[in-house]
Amino acid sequence: ALDRERLARELSLAREVQQRLLPQSLPEIDGLQLAAAERPAREVGGDYYDAVRLGEHCVGVLVADVSGKGTPAAFYAAELKGIFQAASRLTRAPGHLLAGANDALSPSLGRGVFTSASYAVVDAEAETLTLARAGHTPAVLVRDLARADGGRWLLRGDGLAIGLDRTGDLFRQTLREQTIDLAPGDTLVLYTDGLTEARDGAGEEYGYDRLCDFVASNAHVGALDLRDLLLAEHRAWSGSDDPSDDMTFVVMRWTGR
Repeated sequence: ALDRERLARELSLAREVQQRLLPQSLPEIDGLQLAAAERPAREVGGDYYDAVRLGEHCVGVLVADVSGKGTPAAFYAAELKGIFQAASRLTRAPGHLLAGANDALSPSLGRGVFTSASYAVVDAEAETLTLARAGHTPAVLVRDLARADGGRWLLRGDGLAIGLDRTGDLFRQTLREQTIDLAPGDTLVLYTDGLTEARDGAGEEYGYDRLCDFVASNAHVGALDLRDLLLAEHRAWSGSDDPSDDMTFVVMRWTGR
């Protein structure tokens, strides 16, 4: 009983520490709304998000998912934070940052362990968003739904997960950046697979298409409201406040300068 109580205290402390590793506030950039949510499946998890100011008019947003759950994944996520905070000061190019993260993190990853990540950089002055994806879930982009092309996309830029190519050569050859000229009302959601792989009572996954449709239906609201709506949608679909997998997402909404 004493051992169980000690373990519970240590896990509670670990949860507090991991919460402090996440941003306590998000950067404020004129024309950009940001909101985020994180829900671990256990006391601690392997999901990680961060946002850094890269200049007066520029912000970088990262969402990452370490394979596995629990304490081991949480340690790797903490290491990724240090790498991201340091690398984001050296480059504004998402592809360069992810390649550097692969070089720095790969040597410490255990056998079979990898980290997927998406990194987006918004330049408010140029009104552009540049995205790179390292084996991560496709980002949801919703624009003017009256567009002839439907106004909604799953951005599936090429890229290997961090740790799958430990030399870094194939990682760099595979990675592709995508740059988008922003228009008022554009909404981008970066997320981990705990959001799309949530299952209902019949065992059906929520899925990418359902997520894309939900964001499109609610893209007119602000980022904070959309965050809350997504959390409510996740609870309603899974029928529980406790996710079966770590679940994290960041909502980015461009309102224009």
